[in-house]
Formats: sequence, structure tokens, C-alpha cells
Amino acid sequence: MPNVSAVQHLTSPARVFVSRAAYDVVRAESRRFTFREPGGVLFGYRVGTEVVVTAATGPGPRARHGARSFEPDSAYCQRLLGAVYRESGGAIAYQGDWHTHPHGAVEPSEL
Repeated sequence: MPNVSAVQHLTSPARVFVSRAAYDVVRAESRRFTFREPGGVLFGYRVGTEVVVTAATGPGPRARHGARSFEPDSAYCQRLLGAVYRESGGAIAYQGDWHTHPHGAVEPSEL
């Protein structure tokens, strides 16, 4: 499994397609943590500048959720990433993280 830091970053604008299953996970986790930030990992694949998100995870049991901060359960996310990567023969891999801003604007984080 590749180290997350070794994953290539897109250098041009990308179109992102999100599966219904991934969308449903993000939506359910967002509702579960109404006043605190939830988040997780996005899995999928890339074709040129298009990213296809096939699955998403929740934050994991040891994640920390604040009103304006989120820290995922890294060990949990890494285990899931390894399993998905192996089971797909390397076809499905880490594509990024997600989290919400329940007390802020609906826009990407600065970092």
C-alpha cells in the first residue's frame, strides 16, 4: 500500500464524481455530529484529472471532534485503507479526507 505522502497530487482542476454509497456515509456522519466536526477518508480512483470516489469512511472510534476542529482515528483509517487497497488489487486507493464545518461557511478548508 502506498504511503499517503507518496500519493500524487492533482496539479490542475479536477472533476470529482462521488458514488451514492460514499455520499450516504458522509451525510450520515454529518448528521450524527451536528455541532461538532466529523470526517473520514475518501477511497476511489483517478482517470486523468477526474477523481471517482467509490467509498467514504467515518472518523473511527478514537477520533476527536471539536466545534471547530477534527482529528481522525489515524490507525482506524489506515487499517481500512490497507484493506480496501489489498482487496481491490490496488485499483481503489486513498483519494483524500473529508470533514464538515458545522459552525462555518460551506467551503473548503484553507489547508
